[in-house]
Amino acid sequence: MSVKLSVASTALTAVLVGFGGSVAIVLAAAQAVGATGGQTSSWIAALCLSMAGTSALLGWMHRIPIITAWSTPGAALIASTTGVGIEAAIGAFLLVAALILFTALFKPLGELIARIPAPIASAMLAGVLIQFVVAVFDHLKDLPLLVVPLLVLFFLVRLLDATVAVLGVFGGGIAITFALGLNSEIDGPLGLSQFELIVPRFDAAVLIGLALPLYLVTMASQNLPGFAVLRAAGV
Repeated sequence: MSVKLSVASTALTAVLVGFGGSVAIVLAAAQAVGATGGQTSSWIAALCLSMAGTSALLGWMHRIPIITAWSTPGAALIASTTGVGIEAAIGAFLLVAALILFTALFKPLGELIARIPAPIASAMLAGVLIQFVVAVFDHLKDLPLLVVPLLVLFFLVRLLDATVAVLGVFGGGIAITFALGLNSEIDGPLGLSQFELIVPRFDAAVLIGLALPLYLVTMASQNLPGFAVLRAAGV
């Protein structure tokens, strides 16, 4: 029973940390491409269901822990774009998906991506995410009673156990939000997500200006560390 409980708690921690730590960036990406509230809800729901399904299927097929996830650097890159509509963005996403699948099937291309130096990949990741780090100080001026306690909580928990720092901030953020009454700003009642079909539009300028950088950022800054882990494990 204790082993099963440990597995369940580890899985819950992984989901909450992975989700809570980056879903805000996905929401910012949705806003950047002009997604409506319903489209944003549909976007998040589709991500959750697809990640759950693929993680369960791959884990069952290969009998090893496998978690699929969205590209946080990719979402940050989308959030920094302007003038791209949701339909054109969807077209870019489809091209990126095709390129990633092609990379997996065409081994020389995957090996070429893997040769990108780690410092360059790290610099790409830092360049994309730095705006979200700096944004903390902007929010500090607007909501000091929320931001300051969470910053203190993050560093205190990190001193004790770095693996649960984000989880601690996630739980603390929810508690402080309700304590300050900030939850009253939520529009409409809570309910199940409704899926909306969005017809993609393939715009050459967006495919070149967004899809290709998105592919490179995702492969270099997020997938390269995965290659390193697999190599270290002898896979």
